[in-house]
Formats: sequence, structure tokens, C-alpha cells
Amino acid sequence: MSFDDLPHCLKSCFLYLGALPETKMHEGHKLVRLWISEGFIKPKKGRTLEEIAQQHLKELVSQCLVQLVHKDAQVDVGSIVVHNPVHAFVQAEAQEANFFEIHDNVDVIAPSTVRHLSIQNHTNKYVPLSKSFPKLRSLICDFAEKQDNTQVLAPQNNQTYHTLRYLGVKNCGLKQLPTSICNLIYLQTFDVQDTDAKNVAGTPLALLEKANNLRSLQLEGLSNLHSDALLVALRKLELLVHLKLKCSKEASIPLRIFNISILCRLQSLEIDGRLEKVQEQESMDR
Repeated sequence: MSFDDLPHCLKSCFLYLGALPETKMHEGHKLVRLWISEGFIKPKKGRTLEEIAQQHLKELVSQCLVQLVHKDAQVDVGSIVVHNPVHAFVQAEAQEANFFEIHDNVDVIAPSTVRHLSIQNHTNKYVPLSKSFPKLRSLICDFAEKQDNTQVLAPQNNQTYHTLRYLGVKNCGLKQLPTSICNLIYLQTFDVQDTDAKNVAGTPLALLEKANNLRSLQLEGLSNLHSDALLVALRKLELLVHLKLKCSKEASIPLRIFNISILCRLQSLEIDGRLEKVQEQESMDR
């Protein structure tokens, strides 16, 4: 099957692969969350959006448009890779159709109407976003490790990312997350990893007060001070299907989160760090 023969929904999913770094291994569950956040996956009776998206990914593998790297125990497609010739083709097709914007230099010069923005910077220290993007739906930032970047998430006003559905930032030396992140009421996926931001846990917890559409949440740097706020926030996330929590060395994840009835919708839960001891929980409940 050629690219032109793909159904429209598969074309969108396939084109989106061009926004991701080439030659890297991409986890299937992350692609699924990206596609859902973008609205590429249409609901079908009796099936979850995640199941439908996984089926799309399997179809791309079966058509040899992407290569399967390994299978997951729970789903057929664990991770995939897009080879250079295919990645170059996808990028060319996507940019010709104004599907997304890709930037890998110091200045991000993109039209204010851009809906999908990918920043892949492995050399420069600063990538300022100097304008507002009122229609932006997804922002993907992939930096070299230990990049000393403090400006990539520095919106001029609260409307800069107002329509954002997907926020993914990796290997960025952010010292603080901007408080305007708390206004992302349409956000479905919050995925900020490997940063130096001291408020990377506190800011998202404030975000959760408004972002009731979240389906996927990853929090790093959790301390014991965040426990109560985390419990309050999770009770509001009725659509949450993926949760990953990573706490600091001195902290522990409260067992009380497993008593929240709303978490019955979860399809995956990842915990990196200590769990609160049973006796600690019992003493708090008395």
C-alpha cells in the first residue's frame, strides 16, 4: 500500500511521525497519546481511544511504513523506529501540506497560525518562542542532554498556548516552569522529563485544578509536601488513563492514591520511587 492509498486517519498518524526525531526509537504508548491528543483517533462503540490508536499503529507496522522494534506484554506494538528515507519522505509531505513546523535552530520563526510545532535542538542553548501561537495544539521539544535552556517555555502572555493539547519537553535545563502553564485547560498530555525545574511537580498540580481533560500525566520531583495536593488533583481527572509518578529520593508515593475511585479508568500506572509504608499510612489515618 502506498501513502496515497492510506485512509485519512492513518495518513494523519503517519505524517505526525515526521515531527519526531529521526532514527530514535519511539514508544508505542507515547505515539498513541500524541495521536489522541491531536484528535486523530475517532471513537468507536465498544472500544477505547487507546485501543483504536494501537490498531492504527499495528496497521502502519503491517504496511512496513514503520519498523517494529519490540512487542509489549500488554499490547502488540511496544516501540517502533522510522528509518531515515521514510522519515525524510514524511517530513517533506507534512511540511508541504503545512501539517506541522519543525525547527532546530536558535530562532523559531513560525506563522502564528501553526497548530503543531516540533523543536529539535541539540546544539544551541536557547530557543526563545518570541511570538504567540493561539492555535497551537502540540508542542514537542527534544534537546541534547543537560541543555542549559531557560527560554523555550517563556510565553509572552496567557494566550500563547491556550489551545495546547499535548506538551512534551525532554532534556531541557528549565529552572522554572512558567505559571501560565496553569491555564492550559484543554491539555490532554503533560509530559515534561529530565529538566532542572524546581517546580516541575508543583506547577502541574496547580494546572490540574483546571485541566480536567488530561488523559496522560507524568510528574517528576514529587516530595512529601505534594501528597495532599496530588490526592485532591487526581480526584478531578475523570479521563485519566495513564499516570507516571516519580518522587525525590527522600519522598514516598502516598498509598492513599490507590483508594481514589476515579483511578479505575487507569490503563497504565508507573511509579519511580518509594511507596509509603503501610504503618505510615495507618498512623496518618488515625
